[in-house]
Amino acid sequence: MPRATLTATLLAGTLALSGQAWAAPAAKAPPIRADYPVEKIAPHTYVIHASTELPNPQNQGFMSNMAFVVTKAGVVVFDTGASVQAGEFLVRKIKSVTKQPVTHVFNSHKHGDHWLGNQAIAAAWPRARFFAHADDIAAIKNGEGQMWIDMMQDMTKGATAGTAMRVPDNPVKAGDRFQVGGMQFIVHYYGHAHTPGSIMVEVPEEKVVLMGDNLFAERAPGLRDANIKGNLLALEKVKDLPDQHIVPGHGRTDGKPLLDDFHAYLDTLRQSVKKYQEQGLSDFEMKDKVIADMARFQHLVGFQDVIGQHINRVYLELEQESF
Repeated sequence: MPRATLTATLLAGTLALSGQAWAAPAAKAPPIRADYPVEKIAPHTYVIHASTELPNPQNQGFMSNMAFVVTKAGVVVFDTGASVQAGEFLVRKIKSVTKQPVTHVFNSHKHGDHWLGNQAIAAAWPRARFFAHADDIAAIKNGEGQMWIDMMQDMTKGATAGTAMRVPDNPVKAGDRFQVGGMQFIVHYYGHAHTPGSIMVEVPEEKVVLMGDNLFAERAPGLRDANIKGNLLALEKVKDLPDQHIVPGHGRTDGKPLLDDFHAYLDTLRQSVKKYQEQGLSDFEMKDKVIADMARFQHLVGFQDVIGQHINRVYLELEQESF
C-alpha cells in the first residue's frame, strides 16, 4: 500500500497528506508543549487524558490516554503515547507523583500511538518489562512498528522526530494475573476486537479497567483493524465486571455508561449496515441512510470523516460472516 494511503487510513482512515511525505529531520524534536494534567481517578491510579484530535503539528501527536498505578513495589503503566516526546512527558509526570520506578508496562495494542513512548520509559527505567498480546507483538515486528513511526512523522510534520521502537517483548494472554506491590493486574482478552491482539487490564483493588482502544469516548473510533462483532463482545464482558472507573483509549474516564454509549455506536452501525445490505445496497449507496440512523452520534469528533470507512468495514465483515 502506498505510504500516503497508509497515512490516510491512520485512525480515521480518511486523513490524506498534502504534497510530499514529510522527511524527518535528523535531530530530535522538541518536548511536548502543552501541559496535560495528571488526574487521580482512584487511590493509586492516575490518568493523563490526551487531545481527542488526530495527530497534527499543534498537538505533536499527543492524542491517546496514558495511565499508571503506583504500588508499594513500583509503578505499573498502561500505554505510553505516540512518540519518545510523549513518553518523556509521561516520565516527568510519574516522577512528579512518586519516586517509585516503573516495573511493568502494558501496551494495549499494536497501534503506535499507544506504545511508541516505550523508548522513553526504557531509558528512564532500564529494568522495566514491556507486555502485549503475542499477535500484536508479531505485527509490530513485521512492519507495523516502522509504519507507525513514519506516519506519525508525516502527520505531525516532524514533531515526533527521534522516536525509535522499543517493542514489547513479553507476551500476555487472557486471564494472566500479575501481583505487584499488593495489587492485582488482570489481563482481559476476548479475541479480535479493536485489533487482533487488543488487551485490557483490570485493577480490582482500584475498581479500574484500562480499556485501550476497545473503548472510545468523545470521538468517533478508528476501526481499520477492528472486528466489530468482537469489539461488542469485549464491551459486554467488561460490563459484567464490578468496576467503577472505565478508562478509554481516547476521551474522558467515566463509569460504565461509557461502555453502553460505545456499544450503542458499534451496534447501531452494524445493524444499520446489515439492514441496507440485505436490501441490496452497496456500502456507497447506503451511506446517507446509515448516517441518518446514527444521528445521535454525529456530535462525536471526526464522525463525518470516518463514517464512510466504518460502513465499508462493517459491510466487508458481514460479507465474510455469510460464507
